[in-house]
Amino acid sequence: MGAMAKVFFANMEWTGLPLFALILFMVMFALMLARTWGLQTRRDFDEVAATPLFADDTQPQKPSTTTEVTP
Repeated sequence: MGAMAKVFFANMEWTGLPLFALILFMVMFALMLARTWGLQTRRDFDEVAATPLFADDTQPQKPSTTTEVTP
């Protein structure tokens, strides 16, 4: 560790709070990953994937096949 970092951490009070916040973030992130990918079955994802993207009365806009250049 560099001399500047040693001086910074030597004069710093409450050095445990950033470490606590980092560990808390990592634990919460791991729990969210476990909940998202580990506890849901393939059927849960298939149900969401099968929902329609548009309502019955609206249709998606098809992209034009011609390129028009307006001056």
